Amino acid sequence: MLRKIAAFASGNVIVQIIPFIFYPIIARIFSVDDFGLLALFAAITSACSYFLTFQYMPAIVKCEKSEITSLVSISLFSSFIVSLILVGVSGYYLPLVNEDFSRLFEIKNIELFLVIFLVMSTFIEIKSFTYVRDGKFTHITLINLFKVICLYSVLLIFRNNEHILILSQVASLVMAVAFIFVFKSGVSVSLDLSAAKYILKKYSEFPKYRIPHAVFDVISVQGIIFFITIFYGLVEVAIFTMVTKLLRMPINVVFSAIAKVIYSELCGEKKSIGFGRDVRLYLLLGLVFLFSFFILYLFGHSIFVFVLGDKWSMSGELAESFSFMYMFLSLSIALSFVPAALGKQKHFLWITTVGNLLILSTVLISGSLGIEFSEFGVYYSVTASVVYISYFIFNIYILVTNNGIKLAEK
Repeated sequence: MLRKIAAFASGNVIVQIIPFIFYPIIARIFSVDDFGLLALFAAITSACSYFLTFQYMPAIVKCEKSEITSLVSISLFSSFIVSLILVGVSGYYLPLVNEDFSRLFEIKNIELFLVIFLVMSTFIEIKSFTYVRDGKFTHITLINLFKVICLYSVLLIFRNNEHILILSQVASLVMAVAFIFVFKSGVSVSLDLSAAKYILKKYSEFPKYRIPHAVFDVISVQGIIFFITIFYGLVEVAIFTMVTKLLRMPINVVFSAIAKVIYSELCGEKKSIGFGRDVRLYLLLGLVFLFSFFILYLFGHSIFVFVLGDKWSMSGELAESFSFMYMFLSLSIALSFVPAALGKQKHFLWITTVGNLLILSTVLISGSLGIEFSEFGVYYSVTASVVYISYFIFNIYILVTNNGIKLAEK
């Protein structure tokens, strides 16, 4: 298993290093307000993406080979229809909330860009799940690498264009999809109504338990962006998203790779994950990772000012508050697919519901009481840390009780 994680993560290192190299540049080129508008765009697309395929996409890993085409067809068709509906609703109601949302939807053709972004991202996600099914983790890395290269190339070449921060996001996805088709790695699409009806019924567990989970994820993750915009403003949204973006980079490198490999292992023939003789190595890597977050806690402000510039000094203070929260988030993400693989999504739904309500209440109470943004970061971090620890403990528990984990292999 370690070899699979290393293969996936090593490629992701390159994918994550590129943004880290260019962030000091673009953070100085564009204003904090520009990043705030990008954060709102990302929040809307992320919120919509949870519902585009009604959470059927993960079933691609578990389904029969003959069912893949039907699942892919259902996912692509629903993503187009649902994206049109959700973007239309967002474009009508969000500008009524405050002027920051109005600024976003005043961008020319923004609704079209939102739909294109959502459909293209769905297609890439479908391909990712098919590659996970086949164990082709390097293919996922290659697509992500190409997408990142396109993103920053467009961003720097056309940096003087208005709203290029948003437009480059759309352009990079379109190029990535074109890249997939150029190398004859598209998807087979054939929508048979009777087959589709059978597939929808057979894998109904996925939307049944994952959609309610997705609703609370939207509230607790993307909803936070909306609430910060309402209670604080566009600058604070930019600061918050910049910190979360940079702190998620190590998570995206290592722990997202671990999550997909664990999911693949649990869905395979052995239906378990084995550490074998690598237990000590896992512990050593864990200690190194913990130490990095401790350094961030001590010197986060200085690090962020050095990397991003003086105008992002608030981000350093927030990073110090968020350091241990993201450490616990990393652990929970590593096991995030365990409930789906072991058929425990119903139980996990209740735990995440309570956790997300706690996080949401922290945001709402802090904003409504007029608490300073810096203090809000501390309260948010403490609450979220407790929630992520509970997720991790639950997933470890169901792994052990379902014989899904082996500390030693003969």
